[in-house]
Amino acid sequence: TTNPENNGVDEYPIFYAFTDEDCAVSLLHGAAEGTFLVRNTEESTIEYPFILSYVSSDSVYKHAKIFFDSTSRQYSIGNFSSQPNQLLKDFLAVPVVAECYGLKYAVHSLD
Repeated sequence: TTNPENNGVDEYPIFYAFTDEDCAVSLLHGAAEGTFLVRNTEESTIEYPFILSYVSSDSVYKHAKIFFDSTSRQYSIGNFSSQPNQLLKDFLAVPVVAECYGLKYAVHSLD
């Protein structure tokens, strides 16, 4: 079950290693809006190690790069930055981040 207080972001694992965009869309296909996963690709870099793939409120598959600053040890996506040393899953569960991207359900919660 999901925890409504953190928009279901506690359903883990959410990470899919070396998953390209087409595969991410296949994993999200038919899922409810707010379903998401975090992935990396062969092209991932130290600065952009992960991509958030999700089903938006208009049922479109979207992909957003997640930046990592190794000096400050912070993740950022869009206009949002994590606390230093904050785990990525905890950062995505911050209400303002989860609400902005509409994150509700991890892909694994559909299994």
